[in-house]
Amino acid sequence: MSDYDHLNARIKGMHSNLLSREFYDQILASQGTAPLVDALLSSSYSPHLREALERDRSTAGIEWGLRRNLFDTFETVRALAPPKPRWLLSIQFRKWDIQNIIAIVRGKGAGLLPEETLTSIFPAGELGEVELEELAAEDNTKTVIDALTAWNFPFAFELRNIIQQHSGESNYASIEVEFMRIFFAWALNNLSEHDQDQSLLRKHIRNQIDMINLKCVLWAISQKEAGRRPESVIPVLGGLIPARMLSRIEQSSSLEMSFEILAESYFRRAIDRGILAFGEARRLSVMERFLEIELIEAGCKMFRADPLGIGVPIGYIWRKYNEFLNLRILLRNNSYGKPAPATREELFLVESSGN
Repeated sequence: MSDYDHLNARIKGMHSNLLSREFYDQILASQGTAPLVDALLSSSYSPHLREALERDRSTAGIEWGLRRNLFDTFETVRALAPPKPRWLLSIQFRKWDIQNIIAIVRGKGAGLLPEETLTSIFPAGELGEVELEELAAEDNTKTVIDALTAWNFPFAFELRNIIQQHSGESNYASIEVEFMRIFFAWALNNLSEHDQDQSLLRKHIRNQIDMINLKCVLWAISQKEAGRRPESVIPVLGGLIPARMLSRIEQSSSLEMSFEILAESYFRRAIDRGILAFGEARRLSVMERFLEIELIEAGCKMFRADPLGIGVPIGYIWRKYNEFLNLRILLRNNSYGKPAPATREELFLVESSGN
């Protein structure tokens, strides 16, 4: 029996509990948060949601239940995985840890309250809800790093150095890129191209490098369009998009021109999907959403691409992560009374998620 036989069988059973496209259609046809809560109470979310409602029946309380469900689900995956698959999964989980730490550091810089910071985190990594709440409650960035150091978080020393190098800066984009640069270099160095499972994850890590680089480059172009002079950010090495193409995009005089160049890459479908919506809104965040959908779809497709290896658990955690994003959007928008068409446009309804 391989490392994946029992694990993948269990994961496929968990996959059957993911919410269907019909679920989202049903909630979009309703108003307020009550129909969403009622529907979730009849799903695998019931235990966490009941616990949340006993604590706090507000939108924030319900969201706490969703976060707990996500982390506990991933804890189950970790517990089921033998050593080799668990190690590969930990690489993706660590990426989400770093994403959360950056959000907390940004929150400290912006003077946000802990509960405000927690609205932007995803407890999808190895740091759980309790640890993330503790970090968000720290007094400042230094004490955040001190806590990470005390927990032996792998990249705490590097984060401390990066923060010191960028001391006094109000733009946290450079800190984010430098932190991600260290993580991605570590991940690629530890993933072999000659091992089937490692190679599959390595390719998806490279997709995520592209996403970081594109956000930086496109943001810089948007700043130039607004008459500002953004700092130049050195791209993270190792992505699938060639450095020459990134350079061409960066030299574009407008976002529309940059999208034309990007359409020559595997992001063509994202550009085709998003160009009209971007044209109407004239906001970079609109196109970024379509680029993110492309990344999430790539992760979700791994569930079917490699039925006998790491693709099943990696694909599943991306599908579960995508489900969390959508439920959070539905919860917040329904609580605000946002119209269903506007909410549907925000959802990450990727083609390969769900049952």
